[in-house]
Parts: sequence; structure tokens; C-alpha cells
Amino acid sequence: MPVLDPGYTGWAIQVKDMPPELAKFWKRDVKYAKQLLAEAGYPNGGEFPLLLRLLAGFTDRIVRYSNDLGEAGIKLNIKSISSSEYVGTAFIGKYSGASAGGGWANPDPGMLLVQKFHPLSTVTNSGHVNDPVATRMLDEQARILDTQKRKKLIHDIQLYLAPKMYYVPQAAGYGYSLNSAR
Repeated sequence: MPVLDPGYTGWAIQVKDMPPELAKFWKRDVKYAKQLLAEAGYPNGGEFPLLLRLLAGFTDRIVRYSNDLGEAGIKLNIKSISSSEYVGTAFIGKYSGASAGGGWANPDPGMLLVQKFHPLSTVTNSGHVNDPVATRMLDEQARILDTQKRKKLIHDIQLYLAPKMYYVPQAAGYGYSLNSAR
């Protein structure tokens, strides 16, 4: 899944429509993943905690992701927690490590991007993203009334955010949030 879930028809950039230098990040490439881990200081992979919000049907998906990440040398130590515990910690970014458990739904794709990537969205920006270029673009899209112009800027925002990987994308609209506690 790129930056916006494909369910945002017409607003979400599809991988097939991305320039090749960005689309490569969504191709399964275990060898390249191991190379990136080594460059990041994890030549033999590593073990990382993952807080998992207990949601019906979600646990099996996380186990699958854990197995996929294991192929690249990443071992997730999964700790399941209740929804209330998740919302009070990982969801608002008060947790160091990875977390998975869903987030706020928003029918407006621009506002969803604001929720996840704007530094003033302190509750929903669980990755603590503070990117001045993205912030400027997010503020600008919120002021545009012309649908086609706004859609174009939202596409540009996704293309800008895509290689930064502030949130590790996963299939079906879910992703891991890699946090350091505030």
C-alpha cells in the first residue's frame, strides 16, 4: 500500500502509476531489504518490539507480516494489548518501537494525510513526523477548493512522502508505525 489506501479511488497514487524510482519501494525484494538493514547498522537483522492492538482478524495479518519480515532478518517480539491500552500509548506515539492496530478513519484523503504527517496532529501523528516540506504541502491542500487542483497536490504529496517511509506500508491499508516516545 502506498501512502494512501487504494480505496481512495482517484486520490490515491497506485504503485503502477509511480515513477520507477519510487515504485521500487513496493516490490518484494528480500535481498535489498537485507542490504538496507546492513546499511542501517543491522547486518544480521535484529529483534524489535511490536505492540499489537487486539482487533478481530488483525492478529493473523500481523503474524503473516512478522513471517515476511523474518525473511529479511527482522524478528518481531509481539505483545498484544487491549484497545484502550493501545490508544493510550502507541496510537498517540507514547511508545518506543513498532506498533500495529489501526488508526483514525477519515473520508477526506487530504485530512487523513494531515492526521498522519502534520506535526500539529499530535494525537494521530504517531510517527512524530515533522517534515517542513510536507507540512507546507499539507497546509496548502487544505486551502484549495478546486477539486482537481487539490487532487493534483494530494498526488504530489504522496509522491513526496513515498520514499521517506515515515510509516512502513503494508497491504490492505495497514502499516507499522515506528515510534520513539515523546
